[in-house]
Amino acid sequence: MCQFLFWSFLQRIKHPIPYPVKKHLLALFFINIAVTATAQSYMGYFHDNYAGVQSVLFNPAMIADSRFKTDINLFSVSAFAGNDLYGVRLFDVYKKGYDFDKEAKVTTRATNNAIGNVDVMGTSFMFNIAPKHTVALFTRARSIINVGRVNGNLVDDVKDGLDVAQSFKFNGNSPNGVGHAWGEVGLSYATVLVQQREHFLKGGLTVKYLQGGANAYVQGGDIGLTLVRNTIDPKLGSVTSNGEVTIGGSHDFEASQDLEFDINSAGVGFDFGLVYEWRPDYEDYDLRYARPLDNGFREFNKYKLRFGLSVTDIGGIHYRKSRQDTYNLNGVVTVDMIDNVDDIYDFLNANYNRITTTKGVRANLPTALHAEVDWNIANKYYLNLNGDISMVADNKLNGNSIANRLSLTPRYESRWFSFYVPVSWMEYSGMQVGSGLRVGAFFIGSGSVLTNLLSKQSKAADFYIGIKIPVYQKELKETCRPCYFSK
Repeated sequence: MCQFLFWSFLQRIKHPIPYPVKKHLLALFFINIAVTATAQSYMGYFHDNYAGVQSVLFNPAMIADSRFKTDINLFSVSAFAGNDLYGVRLFDVYKKGYDFDKEAKVTTRATNNAIGNVDVMGTSFMFNIAPKHTVALFTRARSIINVGRVNGNLVDDVKDGLDVAQSFKFNGNSPNGVGHAWGEVGLSYATVLVQQREHFLKGGLTVKYLQGGANAYVQGGDIGLTLVRNTIDPKLGSVTSNGEVTIGGSHDFEASQDLEFDINSAGVGFDFGLVYEWRPDYEDYDLRYARPLDNGFREFNKYKLRFGLSVTDIGGIHYRKSRQDTYNLNGVVTVDMIDNVDDIYDFLNANYNRITTTKGVRANLPTALHAEVDWNIANKYYLNLNGDISMVADNKLNGNSIANRLSLTPRYESRWFSFYVPVSWMEYSGMQVGSGLRVGAFFIGSGSVLTNLLSKQSKAADFYIGIKIPVYQKELKETCRPCYFSK
């Protein structure tokens, strides 16, 4: 019922939207949801050994044995949106004459989904406090939207309004949507745990103070809908519904239409990770450079294979001033009643029974498992295989989650320049190909830009950009081993 009311309301709001604009809204509701909104960020970039303080967001162990003495992030932002309902030629949507009906690819399912996030990293830095110990401090603002299990067949049927819709019947639908915005201040510590010949292991932990922002959610339970169209007077058509819908958030949305940030709500979050490196050529560094093996050679990438495993975003925020309404949707309304909705709460309260609670609600973080294998093919050429797996069920009430992803990223990496081409399979949006580069203090990229340039059926879009102050480890010259011992 909740998505049915949304689409009907979109078509019949008090100040009608011009028809061409409605077409764009329908197309971009899913593909550009992140603009209004975590989670996928910095795709392709964070595998780089020179990602610096950004790498701590995905695996806090990465900053130990870093190529940097210090890395200072001045500003960076990453945004992502994806869906499995609409596919469009992204750069043509705003062009004059674009025909949504003919050119957009609609893939309707009983459970269509969409996701979007925005991740802004403020002033942040990492530095070595000892040869084997590194810390980082970062600030971050995030927002994420999940829309799941929406009946795409129903959306397609009512996208032009109930007056022109054919009679239909849908049963057992349980849509789920949640949006959350919050801030973070994180402290990370990473250290070398094992350094024995070709085996190297490091670990890291992040503790985050979470500042509540705004949270809203809606979930349907076994909703059934039947529209009986009246051919003589479409406005007299009847809509019979059953099931229930739960609507809640960080403040009373019925009493106040203006979104208010709850600065009194807070929480704690955690990330932890491990990185193992296999260094079969460890003896070469000891022979070529006049330093003991345990010096670390932190200015070099020394592995042939790197394995990383981490869990991020454990924890949540408790909103004390929240309100939750559950409506029993058993009843019958007319098409005309829906068409004349000015306030969704007035409509629900007038036609359905409600149970209200104000006991507070906990908004979870999008907990995820990350695993990677990084292969140094030769010299400065690498190949990375990475998987991101959500650890939050898609039917969880008020539950944010990432989209599962598997990516393969070849890259060229050096101290002042890196270039990479991530090829990813993303849940909901399918295959995506992107590109990115890092030039000294500046980096920019996208995990989907090449797909969006070429495909007529793009279902995802993302970008990231940032600027920082990198302070690299000192690069020493080769010195013969006997010369070292003669000193």
